[in-house]
Amino acid sequence: GKIKTLLQVSKTLEDEKTLKRELKGLIKTKNELNLKDVSLQIITEDKSTDIEFEKEKIEVLNIIEWLCLDKIS
Repeated sequence: GKIKTLLQVSKTLEDEKTLKRELKGLIKTKNELNLKDVSLQIITEDKSTDIEFEKEKIEVLNIIEWLCLDKIS
């Protein structure tokens, strides 16, 4: 099957070094796998938000919200 989403999990992204590490890891994986139409997501205990990094949109999803979304989709 086709890869639709790349997920990264981190307890928190409050530390700038952690945030950059997680963002770079997702983008590196997308590029190395030569993926085009793929959703980039980070699951965390933090508040949900969208981040633009290196021209890529990354969804940061709170773990509780992500679990609830998984149940209804």
